[in-house]
Amino acid sequence: MGADRIEVLRFADPSDGGVLRYVTLGMSARPMADPHLPAEALVMASFERSRKPLELPVKWDPELAHYLGWVVGDGCIDNRDNAAVTVYGSAEDKEIVMPRHHALLTQITGFESKPSVQANGTLQLRVTRRAFGEFLRGLGVSGGRAAEKTREAAPW
Repeated sequence: MGADRIEVLRFADPSDGGVLRYVTLGMSARPMADPHLPAEALVMASFERSRKPLELPVKWDPELAHYLGWVVGDGCIDNRDNAAVTVYGSAEDKEIVMPRHHALLTQITGFESKPSVQANGTLQLRVTRRAFGEFLRGLGVSGGRAAEKTREAAPW
């Protein structure tokens, strides 16, 4: 009915070679028993002192789930400054996915950032607010880049 499919990411244990698995759920998928985000994620992000507080979501929705999957799959939380970075390489990524993520990040941060153009032609969206990086960590995303990155056991 015009709604996006939700992709559920499943992470194999390290003994399985660290393979990322995913399952695409259709519209017949049952909703989660508790759609609220874990309190730990919200608490981790609440300690930042800022003139402009983040407008963090309190419930799962398809946009947040999609963004979180993108951070794990083609992004990172930089361990040096806690910035959340997502990368967009293909034409479809740049024309369809990036605007979707940009709208979500603008809603959360209250700031309309400009995508960063990289030397290799990819675009990046960067959220440099430490609290946002902590929020993502509270949802189980580890810091680091590519091969170092994992999605920890879910805290909920």
